[in-house]
Amino acid sequence: MPERDRFEALLSETLRQAAPVAVMGGPQPEYPFTYGLPDPASFPSRALLRVARTVLLEQGREALQYGNYQGDPALRSLVADRLRWLDGVEVGPEQILITNGSSQAIALVAQALVNRGDTILVEAPTFLGAVRTFELFGPRVVEIPLDDHGMRIDVLERTLTDLRRGGIQPKLLYTLPTFQNPAGVTLTLDRRRALVQLAERFNVPVLEDDPYGELRFEGRALPSLLKLDRSGLVIRCGSFSKILGAGLRLGWLAAPESLLRRLVQLKVDGGTNPFASHFAVAFARRGLLERHVRLLRRVYRARRDAMLESLEAHCSEHATWTRPQGGFFIWVQLKPEIDPARAREEALARGVAYLPGPACYSSGRGANQLRLAFSYLPEDQIRAGIARLGEALAAARRAPVAAGAPR
Repeated sequence: MPERDRFEALLSETLRQAAPVAVMGGPQPEYPFTYGLPDPASFPSRALLRVARTVLLEQGREALQYGNYQGDPALRSLVADRLRWLDGVEVGPEQILITNGSSQAIALVAQALVNRGDTILVEAPTFLGAVRTFELFGPRVVEIPLDDHGMRIDVLERTLTDLRRGGIQPKLLYTLPTFQNPAGVTLTLDRRRALVQLAERFNVPVLEDDPYGELRFEGRALPSLLKLDRSGLVIRCGSFSKILGAGLRLGWLAAPESLLRRLVQLKVDGGTNPFASHFAVAFARRGLLERHVRLLRRVYRARRDAMLESLEAHCSEHATWTRPQGGFFIWVQLKPEIDPARAREEALARGVAYLPGPACYSSGRGANQLRLAFSYLPEDQIRAGIARLGEALAAARRAPVAAGAPR
């Protein structure tokens, strides 16, 4: 029997239900709008090199050793300080957990709270990584729709009421309220307040995922759900991936201390990347992180503007889209006369890749939607790629049905 078949018979139920992973690498399309990759040209390589040298010389014994399971104490203090400074949230280092990116934070919360068959609530659409993570734990996923102002709180309230009447207690509500991935929309202040009130009323933990909040290009910053929370039910996670370097794999989670102690029990990694943790602290404490974030806002705003202008010039006959105030993504809704499958074929034939909508729904809906990431390519390539996308959508228009023809 081939070795592959021997293992196939022994696979766990969890792995059997896991979706295949798209392996990055290999030949790339000319215009990759698929993933939210940070701009490689903006990485502060020279400054990082100087900081890395200092860390190795002055803290090498600690930075290269196994670390604290909860995370480097200095990095936890830095995260707590930044939450206080940026959002007015009073948390101590003992309420911070350092993770391998915010994706690990999502997985730890799911592992801690969700059993197979439990009910959780997510936005529709939502982050494809969260869709895949939740699938591993086998919950019943209830989708709450979005509009241009974020999650539909009226639908959320009706859903929670119906679930309670049915004797069902949801284990988790997952949301990206600021520059939502994939839709780019931001939950309004009134809806934020209503959401945390509903969480308290129905006793539902909320996982607030905020990897893009510092990348605001316009508009007024809004308080986080954690800031508005009075019940102790909001858990907030974030990441250094979008504001420093995705390859550092540093994320964080802020939670009530009682829950956080339990989450640490699930960490079996020997401490999340102690060297990168020392590195990030040294970079930030020198004032270099805030300077870099200001640069990123300018870079990504110019790219968003280039994509929006190009969509208007080349795609307005075929689609509508969101206008994000920050983040990495624009969400596109194809008009009914556009064939989604044909559109993707035509786009790929022209070297244009994007994320199809169904990847962002647990239910697999969203065939006539797609996500465009403006973070990776410079403006001239964005404009050229969106022009080709417009050609692809034009080629994917369905032939009009003649009057009186059978349907």
